[in-house]
Amino acid sequence: QASKDPTLGYSSVHRYGGLADIWYHDGSADAVMFQADKQVLLGGVGIFSGANGILRGQLQVQDSGEKSQGPVSASLDNLEIPQDASGDIFPAMFDSSFLLEPDHWYTLHLKLEGTQALKSGKNGKTEVTEDGVLFRFKHSDQSHNGTDTNSGQLPTLYFKFPKVTKLQSAEMGDEFEEEAPVQILDSKFYMDVSPHCFESLLKLLEWLCNAVRSSLMELCQQRDGT
Repeated sequence: QASKDPTLGYSSVHRYGGLADIWYHDGSADAVMFQADKQVLLGGVGIFSGANGILRGQLQVQDSGEKSQGPVSASLDNLEIPQDASGDIFPAMFDSSFLLEPDHWYTLHLKLEGTQALKSGKNGKTEVTEDGVLFRFKHSDQSHNGTDTNSGQLPTLYFKFPKVTKLQSAEMGDEFEEEAPVQILDSKFYMDVSPHCFESLLKLLEWLCNAVRSSLMELCQQRDGT
């Protein structure tokens, strides 16, 4: 039975326009900075597979901001990239996806050793749009193994949109999406005070009350049934 594709449900953004030859790994860091112009969930990073054996090392995503280095937002500390004669990109997926704030810089930081990657990227792009999200890339001072915006490693990002409750104007008569578990409010929501802002807050409070009421009813039913 074929294993489940770990990238199922994710979109992929590729930052290279072409492929080049073997890339050597000796434990030095390959790194690049990136940001998205919308709030998205990052699920993993694509890495070129090994040429003559397994590549082992560590992958980090650092919350850099405007600095060259920052705290770690996600990591794979015992990363293993299998050998693949086709040179396919291996999806290194995190245990759980995490939220990327819009227009905020993060750093992909990769250290591998053990063999060389069968492929590398070339003709890199500093801006790539996928599913309506603009991703930007720029050089990282932490990259000491040659990767930059034009060539090297770290070819792919896997992302998806968070499920949110859409607070839309009362005049439109739109309802909440019942399956959405959370409402994410950005700075524009509370910095721009307007009648729509208060209407949205009232709808949010109504939704919370209904959710609490529904949970209490379920608890009562479970208690009565025991």
